[in-house]
Amino acid sequence: MARRTIPFTLDAVKRAIMAVKAAGVDVRTISVRPDGTVVINGDNGNNSQNELADRSQPENLNSLDDYFAWREKDARRDRA
Repeated sequence: MARRTIPFTLDAVKRAIMAVKAAGVDVRTISVRPDGTVVINGDNGNNSQNELADRSQPENLNSLDDYFAWREKDARRDRA
């Protein structure tokens, strides 16, 4: 049984572009593959790969107070 292509909409592509821009990456090229995969290539400027990919771990956790400050900052970012 062959897999059928996944339909995509202009809104889905727009949402993906907005998410990439919100991460601080300038969009250079966009391609849509036959399987429905949207590939966005860009230039991240001064951002490192870690800043773009993984914000799940605190960077400098020296004390419990640092952890609580990191957790609160992360929660504020999610609410925004």
